[in-house]
Amino acid sequence: MSLCHRLEGPLLLVLCWPLALLALVLYPFVWLVLLPFRLLGIGVGGVLALVKSVLFLPARLLRGPGAARSGCSSSSADDRVSVPRAG
Repeated sequence: MSLCHRLEGPLLLVLCWPLALLALVLYPFVWLVLLPFRLLGIGVGGVLALVKSVLFLPARLLRGPGAARSGCSSSSADDRVSVPRAG
């Protein structure tokens, strides 16, 4: 076994535990710094959803009141296959 392999375990222990502690201490501060960007993303998503709903409003109005209840499928009662009952 070479000297490098024998020193690998203690070397990693010496180098990594301070980095792990530093990450644990800094994580809440990084989260606080990034919080305004998350709130900005939520706001931009809401504005884009509002613009989308305003743009699609004429199409929804032209579809009529029955389209909202049936969902996105275009099948009607006439398209369904009727199965005769035994009796």
